[in-house]
Amino acid sequence: AKTAQQSGKTTAKTAQADRVAGISLQEAKQILNIHDDADLNDVEKIKKQYEHLFDLNDKTKGGSFYLQSKIYRAKERLDQELKVSSTESSNRNKQKEDPSDSTPS
Repeated sequence: AKTAQQSGKTTAKTAQADRVAGISLQEAKQILNIHDDADLNDVEKIKKQYEHLFDLNDKTKGGSFYLQSKIYRAKERLDQELKVSSTESSNRNKQKEDPSDSTPS
């Protein structure tokens, strides 16, 4: 279970990622058609969806630069989420290996 402090840090990181990418995680998942949290960790599926939608909306093929931009930002946002979750995962593993480093709650 997460402590309140860990939960607060996660929320702050998510909010920061939303501001940087200019798009929420939920919107990014909708744009790239990522439904499950399991799919969120599937880098290949995200890449495949991104490439398919980006190529489909190529301006030279009659597509929309605006939609390409939204697709790009969605991929960028999901990449940020993957980075945050992998950092948190490695931090949890470090705490399990050396519990003396953890601060008392």
